[in-house]
Amino acid sequence: MKKYSLYLICVCVAMVMLAATQTEQKYYLQVVNKKTFVMEKGVQYSIRTENKNDSINIKLFYENEFIIEYPEGTRFRPIVTKKFPQMYIDIPKDTEIKRDEWLNGAAYTLVDGERQLQNGMMYEGLCDIKGRGNTTWNVGKQPYNIRLQEGGKKPLLGMPAQRHWVLLANAMDFSWLRNAVAFEISKIFNNIIWTPKSEYVELYLNGNYAGIYQLTEQIRIDENRVNIPKISNENPDGGYLIELVNSLKDEPWFKLYHNRTGKYVSDKEVEANPRIDVMNANVKDPDQNLENVWNIITSGVWAAEEAIYGDNFKNESSGYCKYFDLPSAIDLYWVNEFTKNPDANHGSIFFYYNPEAKKYFFGPVWDFDLTMGNYNTQNVNTPSNFYSIENHLYWIPRMLEDPFLKNLAKERWKEKNSELQSILDFIDRESEYLSEARKRDTFIAHYYNNPQGSYKEEIALLKSFIETRIRWINENIQKL
Repeated sequence: MKKYSLYLICVCVAMVMLAATQTEQKYYLQVVNKKTFVMEKGVQYSIRTENKNDSINIKLFYENEFIIEYPEGTRFRPIVTKKFPQMYIDIPKDTEIKRDEWLNGAAYTLVDGERQLQNGMMYEGLCDIKGRGNTTWNVGKQPYNIRLQEGGKKPLLGMPAQRHWVLLANAMDFSWLRNAVAFEISKIFNNIIWTPKSEYVELYLNGNYAGIYQLTEQIRIDENRVNIPKISNENPDGGYLIELVNSLKDEPWFKLYHNRTGKYVSDKEVEANPRIDVMNANVKDPDQNLENVWNIITSGVWAAEEAIYGDNFKNESSGYCKYFDLPSAIDLYWVNEFTKNPDANHGSIFFYYNPEAKKYFFGPVWDFDLTMGNYNTQNVNTPSNFYSIENHLYWIPRMLEDPFLKNLAKERWKEKNSELQSILDFIDRESEYLSEARKRDTFIAHYYNNPQGSYKEEIALLKSFIETRIRWINENIQKL
């Protein structure tokens, strides 16, 4: 493999320069104990080492990229690719990242790419990290939660400042785009008050290339996210964030009393058969110190559930309308219906109690990697039928039995469907943006759709689904 010469200049610390086309734009990143880094041809790179005798090689990687190789223990600042953000996470020696347990004391470094607000800006510090997901944790390319330590909240890649972030692997989506597309659809159906922002990064774990990840705002109660006063022992009148799930319980959680089809399920039935189909509520935020307010949360949700399934559920003063914000319910329905989300009938449905409005609001949206033609069961791959009603999206199909809400849903579709055409342009832009980095991310082992074609064909499949889905719903909206 071809070697490229390095020029060593001894100053206070050693400097190494790769001979290449001159440019004023440099991207610096401090890293410790890494073995390889991608570098782009045609750009000047600087490497600062603490030992002038360090042996560093540069090798051709692709037609326009390089890899730096250097010994364990070298400490330097390399310049990374100018187009795509790079994130490096080092965990302490002799530790591992687990699904359900925070690992403290990891170090992270993140550098902006060319489309962020401050090109080349670096964020660094300590963080905690743990795994996330259920099926996705076991497919080979694992997703993570990260929690920043010192310095608290940071505006990573220009997104609003927070401590809590998610690294989505998108390991079952050959396009890498479906979660991002769903977020864009949620912004169109804008009665969902807040939608997570995200940016793509290339992730390195302890120096090993992990692939393209989607750095995403975690769903939390915060002034920059779900902006409501939070319930606590000191503020029992505050709000809280819930995820509806089917048997997938995260602490703290409590049982609901109806399954996906609306059938009542008693405590005795659950005790006799722990695997029985029943809905549960995971309290996502706050998730601790709830002893004095637990009954407030559970009794409130149970009352809302009873109103949905009660005989007088259409009654405006005592039925579901008393408890729920209807515009957000309709828009959450349409995001899941339009994309044909198979996960929405057993998890990832969020809602929160807004104490100022004294109602439950639906959203934010989450978990769309198996949507829009990317799941080979439950008719997800075909753009026809009203999928979320037939497959029992939690609670909302029952609400749509009320002609009043159903008419509102029809009118909302007619109001918004033309805006969905913009999603096609979004897909074109994002797939082009990913084009350079996706050459390096070759993980394809566990895509549900098991693509045999090219990335271009996968993007065409995604766009075709959207176009056909819009047309089918337009033609059949009166049958809802």
